[in-house]
Amino acid sequence: MTGASPAPSWWAPYEEREARLLARLGGEFRVDRFEIVTEVRGRRRRAWIDFTPLDGLLRLEMQWALQQRVDARLQPSGHLNTVVQLAARHSGVGVGSFVDRELASWELRLRSDHPRWKPKSAEPFVAVLRCAHRGLVDMYDGRAEFDRDVWDLRRLGYADEILRGSWPARMDFSAIDQLWLRDVAKSWLRSRVHAGRGVSTLHHNRRHVIEFAAWLADHQPYAVPVAITRADVIEPYISEVRTSGRAPYTQSRNLGDVRCFLEDCRRHGWCSFPEEATIYNDEFPKERSRLPRYLDERTMSQLEAKLDRLPDGPTRRIVVLLIETGRRAGELCTIDNDCVIHDGDGHPYLRYYQSKMRKEHTIPINERTLETIEEQQAWVRQRWPGGSPWLFPRLRVNPDGAYPFVYGTLRTRIRAWAKDCGICDASGNPVEVTAHRFRHTVGTRLVNADVRLETIQAYYGHDAITMTGRYAKIHDQTVKQEFLRYEERRFSARGEPVQFQPKEFDDDARWLRHRLTAQALPNGYCGLPTQSQCPHANACLTCDHFETDVTFLPIHRNQLAESRKIVAEAKTEGHQRQAEMNQRVCSNLEQVVEVLEQHKS
Repeated sequence: MTGASPAPSWWAPYEEREARLLARLGGEFRVDRFEIVTEVRGRRRRAWIDFTPLDGLLRLEMQWALQQRVDARLQPSGHLNTVVQLAARHSGVGVGSFVDRELASWELRLRSDHPRWKPKSAEPFVAVLRCAHRGLVDMYDGRAEFDRDVWDLRRLGYADEILRGSWPARMDFSAIDQLWLRDVAKSWLRSRVHAGRGVSTLHHNRRHVIEFAAWLADHQPYAVPVAITRADVIEPYISEVRTSGRAPYTQSRNLGDVRCFLEDCRRHGWCSFPEEATIYNDEFPKERSRLPRYLDERTMSQLEAKLDRLPDGPTRRIVVLLIETGRRAGELCTIDNDCVIHDGDGHPYLRYYQSKMRKEHTIPINERTLETIEEQQAWVRQRWPGGSPWLFPRLRVNPDGAYPFVYGTLRTRIRAWAKDCGICDASGNPVEVTAHRFRHTVGTRLVNADVRLETIQAYYGHDAITMTGRYAKIHDQTVKQEFLRYEERRFSARGEPVQFQPKEFDDDARWLRHRLTAQALPNGYCGLPTQSQCPHANACLTCDHFETDVTFLPIHRNQLAESRKIVAEAKTEGHQRQAEMNQRVCSNLEQVVEVLEQHKS
């Protein structure tokens, strides 16, 4: 095992570290033994964290690690006792501070001390160890935030966005082995922070640069900036990304971030990449047209009937709001407690923060949504009498209601709920239910109800109509499915079912044919394309292109009666030709009426 690692030059000396800890450490934590009282299934349990095996700076550091957990409203667990004992056993000569050994070295020693631990059993202990070590490293690092290898986005103006989102606050650049490339990557991300990019964008930027750096370390380990040429680096990397098996959208985002990184480095003079080191537009993958993954009404009916199977009231109420409003799950998890406002007429509206668009948005809500919100507000008042800023506070390790509901918890619960309910489609296959599919379902319902796209755009808060336009494709698909079911109920002028294209023609082709040939007639439809000229003069009932259905049955009955009257008068007056022509119409009408009456019954 490795010994103590030399402290970086920017770390404070031992005396200054001790002074910092003493200034920040509360008196209730500067004890030899700290009592932990927990309640499990109604029974109180007492445990102790014993700091006596340590002395000096190491003891202060472990006491501060305990205070750090308490300040973060995390349960002070006995796992820290194991870390204290680990530090006492392996401090050794030259290790006067917990950060004198690297985190990887401590983790290795922890697992070596407990060889019988299973990986899952070790996770809580490793988590406490990492939290303590990273917190101390962060406190001892005297550099400016942008000069560090690990940034805390909360100190860079993203505290509220971190709290409302599901992205971590830490941005770690230490995975980039090439020091020159690490510095350039930090310069690029710093400019992105100054440009006001969102947390999710920053994390994607960092991840893609790290992936590029890892590929470069494997294929060109000694590369310098001037060696980043198209032939040696850019084109092979494009091939690597294009053959990675990822979705085209993910590939495009990766290549787009790398191109932006290379171009910004040249523009700001951070690095001397060659001009040819770029990625052209035609080298990006073609993105497939993605339709919203909505849930059909059969599935929605099953889910609504089994809401009571969700594990608790807050989770059930979040799902109800997802179904009714179509908001993003993360936005509902972090929605404010006072989220309902009323207009001058008393109509309720939901006001919330759109994390993706980074702006506040307001939408009208129905009575069910309002009742669900009021029910949740009453539950919060009962659980936290002092109040909570969130409509859905975190349910565990949240004594004062200061933390919002965790999106990951909601996602896990919805998946487990759908699996427990055994939700299947019409073919009996399991349906994948996610929180975001409720959003797609609401949008699809609105479009199918003929709500204008501009209205849906305003309801969802989309910046561009193209985002909302995806639901219009669903509307066309929905109407097409109705047509494909309906087309089988059409009949010709001879009362025979209309024969459409054989099965080798796909549904899209049949739907396109319908849209091009749907010429309405007083008693049916003409099957000729709209651009064709009809060679017949008012002879639809004897034409092979004539089509009709049960909606025209009253017209056919009246026309049959009139045709029979005309045939009788023509025979009486001796107009044989006229009688023969109308008799053919009568025969076809009799067949059409008979078939339509049978089909209707």
